[in-house]
Amino acid sequence: MDRIPTAFYDQLCDNLSTDELSAAKELSGKCGKIARFLLENYADYSVKVVDGREEDGFLLYDYDNRRVHEPQVIKAAPKKLVQVVTINLIDANDEKVSREIVRRFPYSYYGFVHHSSSINEAWVDLANSLETLGVVTIMKELDNEALRLFQKLVISRKLTLLAIHRETLNRGIMEVSKSLLCQDQFDYLSIINKIDEHWNGAEVREILDLWSENSDQLKGKVLLLQKICLGGVLKLENFLKERKMSAASGILLRSKVQIENALTLCSQEECDFIKMEYNNLLFVFEKPSCFYKFEEGEAGNKRQFYVSFDCADEETRDEEGGRQQRGYPNFFGQQDLSLIWKTTCLHLLFVSREIVRRFPYSQHNFVHCSSSINQAWVDLAYSLKRLGSVTITKELDDDALRLFQKLVTSQKLTRLAIHAEACNTATMELSRTLFCQDQFIQLDIINEIDEHWNGIEVREILDLWSENSAQLKGKVLLLRDMCRGGIIQLENFLKERKTSTLPRNEVQIETVLTHCSKKECDFIRMEYNYSLFAFEKPSCFYKFEEGDKGNERRFYVTFECASGETEDESDVETTWKPEEPASFFGQKDLSLMRKTTCLHVLFG
Repeated sequence: MDRIPTAFYDQLCDNLSTDELSAAKELSGKCGKIARFLLENYADYSVKVVDGREEDGFLLYDYDNRRVHEPQVIKAAPKKLVQVVTINLIDANDEKVSREIVRRFPYSYYGFVHHSSSINEAWVDLANSLETLGVVTIMKELDNEALRLFQKLVISRKLTLLAIHRETLNRGIMEVSKSLLCQDQFDYLSIINKIDEHWNGAEVREILDLWSENSDQLKGKVLLLQKICLGGVLKLENFLKERKMSAASGILLRSKVQIENALTLCSQEECDFIKMEYNNLLFVFEKPSCFYKFEEGEAGNKRQFYVSFDCADEETRDEEGGRQQRGYPNFFGQQDLSLIWKTTCLHLLFVSREIVRRFPYSQHNFVHCSSSINQAWVDLAYSLKRLGSVTITKELDDDALRLFQKLVTSQKLTRLAIHAEACNTATMELSRTLFCQDQFIQLDIINEIDEHWNGIEVREILDLWSENSAQLKGKVLLLRDMCRGGIIQLENFLKERKTSTLPRNEVQIETVLTHCSKKECDFIRMEYNYSLFAFEKPSCFYKFEEGDKGNERRFYVTFECASGETEDESDVETTWKPEEPASFFGQKDLSLMRKTTCLHVLFG
């Protein structure tokens, strides 16, 4: 096995969990060696920022909980193995240190802990700019100005994890939390109560009521209570009692409903499904419970949430001593619900309506062959975790456009395909809106029948890029079938951009688009791998670039060089090759672009 390249083992081990690495380190050869190295060097970095200065930085190694404070050792640590960087903001003074720390650890997730009641606007800008923003923790009750600034971060839809300490809870922060729970990208709300033994848990009831009103929007979201959880457990029990009472067909005494008969044990099959479907949202406990479920609704339209908790309270920790093997909740976990009253960690995982699907693990694509759209379809698309591409084959009527606008506003769509005959001012306006949304990846324009298509929609997207290139970074425009009208619009656009430096009659597409170097081709294939398109006979990568040095912007053009005119069926059988993306070794003949049946524009 040592004949296999080291790069393969590097990639393999990068994708293994800590438990899997622990097993892999026992292997001989390269794989075991790499696994041991990774396991011993995975670390988190924590630091304080005080009055614009960096203080008390240290590395915490995952494998043995070892702390390292020496600056030389921290500097020499492999940056790719520093997984989480936590920056403790002790005050809200102006500072540049946080940005410098982020630059030093470019491969990490970045968590921020606010120890002040104020927030700096520069921090909001920094958080908004991060692609790997981790958990944000609020330790003190925020003042009005800080809430206003924090709201800007909420509106940007960048936050996925928020932790709030009990003493910070007020009406403003709860409204922010509920707003976050209804955003698609958000995953986790943690409430930490370290000091208030008399906390009544009212905030937990607010979240449960939100779920009862908006269960579809809270699908796959987590509420986590940590430390002193009793008030929250009481609110959970009261909520369950009320739901059971309202659903009871006969007379049911409230005193007869206890948490033990409102929650049911999950089967092993359901436990396995939860761990597979929601693995990244589960919490590791010192002594895990099994999974419990609350479920309501009629068959085929049920909704539920799952409850799990740590069965190791402070008393049992003292008795048993030492740190035990931690783990996820599972079917073989502790099956004693009475332990929930003493837990120091309670985990609620919300799941929306139970839709009976034959293919629950698939990505779901939709093709609209009508000019109308159903409201129920919009609701279904909105609720899906794996919404794939949506294709529009006919021009939508006004009501359908209004409904489709709701899906666009939800920021769920990643891929949209529009047939040329469905294109009009309204659908192009929606397409431009989608292009400026972070989650959106690709717009396809498919022209199967119109040989005289003028491709004006292509020009609209290119003009959008010229005005908003930063927002279109990493997005794709794909033309399919009869592409000539779109290619003419691309040529005209490129000529107009170049006439500032050359006479228009001297500008040809061959002089505007340049071959990418092998280094740049390799970079594109690594950086934008999931945005590339596989061709039967791929071109090389061509590039259009403009702007001053250090401030350039560019897009990459590739296309299918197999026109399909020269091959008969027997040729196809004998010469067939697997399709592959463009590369440095692709066809270097730009004249073939004018006959292509597939043109790919990647905005860099």
